[in-house]
Amino acid sequence: MYRVSTITVNAQLLVPMVAPAREAHVMNLVRESLASKPDIILLPELCWCYGTDWRRWPEFAEARDGKHVLAFAGLAKSHSCYIGLPILENRNGKLFNTLLLLNRRGKIVWHYDKCFLTTAEIELGISPGEQFEPFETDFTRIGAAICFDLNFTELAELWHRRKVQLMLFSSMFRGGELLKQWAISGEFFVASAASDEGSQIVTPLGRVLAASGNYAPVISRELPSDFGVFHIDRNNHAWDAIREKYGAEVNLEIHSPEGRFVLETRNKNITIKSIVEQFQLTPLRQYLQAARESNLASTQCLARLLNRAPKD
Repeated sequence: MYRVSTITVNAQLLVPMVAPAREAHVMNLVRESLASKPDIILLPELCWCYGTDWRRWPEFAEARDGKHVLAFAGLAKSHSCYIGLPILENRNGKLFNTLLLLNRRGKIVWHYDKCFLTTAEIELGISPGEQFEPFETDFTRIGAAICFDLNFTELAELWHRRKVQLMLFSSMFRGGELLKQWAISGEFFVASAASDEGSQIVTPLGRVLAASGNYAPVISRELPSDFGVFHIDRNNHAWDAIREKYGAEVNLEIHSPEGRFVLETRNKNITIKSIVEQFQLTPLRQYLQAARESNLASTQCLARLLNRAPKD
C-alpha cells in the first residue's frame, strides 16, 4: 500500500496576489499535504503562473536547476517522498509544459511533457512531448497526462498497454467524468491535481475515493501497490474461496453494473499473480483479448471501418 496526496490551487484567489504571496500560498498547501506522510504528492499544472496573463507565462520558464525544482527537491528529500512537480521547462532552447518526478532523495528520475497542446500554448512556442515511457517507482508504475491531454483517448490506451497502475493528471481544468472514463478504460488509479476545486482520486472501476472542494484543497488516500481488474464472467466462482482464505488481507471491490471487479492485496507477501494462478482467474485484459480473437470477423471489420473513417 502507498499514500498519494494532491493539492488544488484556487487560481482566482491568486489573481490579486503578488508573485511571492502566490508561491507562499502554494507552498503552504504542500506542507499541509506532507502532514499525511504521503509517498507521492501531485501539484496542478503550471500553478506558478496562476494570476498572470497567459501571454506572460514564458517569463516563468525555468531549467531543472531552477528555484522551484531546487525547493521541491529539498522537500522530497527531507520528507522521503516522491513529488510530481509541474514547471514550464526551458530545455535545450525549447519550452515544454512538463511534469517532473522527484524521488525520495530529491533527484529528478522521470518527466512527462504535455503531448496535446492548446492553441494558446502553440502560440507561446511551447513544444509537444514525445516521451511515453512509464516509470517504475518503489511502490507502483506511473504514467501521466496534463490538462488538454485528457481529451485524447489514444494516450489513455497507450498507458493501458504499458500497464500503468497510477496515472497522474496535473491540470488547470478538473476533468470531471473524463477522469472516470480514463480510469475504467486504462484499468488504473487516477490521481488529479487541478485549479479551483474538483481534484479527484479515482479507482479503476470509476469510483471516486476523494474529491477536493473549497474547504478541502488537499486530498489524500491509501492505494494498493498490487491489484488486478477482472470481468465478473468466469471469475465470480472464486469470490467466496478467496474471502475465506485471505480475509482482510485482500479486498474485493465489485461493480455489478459494469460487470467488473478489482482485487487488491494488502499484504506484500500475497501477490495478485499468485491468487490468479491459485484460483484460475482470468484478468480483464486477457479475457477481452480472447473475446476479440474468438470474434475475429467482427474485430477485423471494425478495424477496417476505423481505418477508413473520415476525419471530423
